[in-house]
Amino acid sequence: MAEFDVETLSLKELKSLQKDLAKA
Repeated sequence: MAEFDVETLSLKELKSLQKDLAKA
């Protein structure tokens, strides 16, 4: 479960980064 949580967080972070990049 912990690993899954970490993976989910990574995906969320990646999506956030992509959004920031798209805005910039």
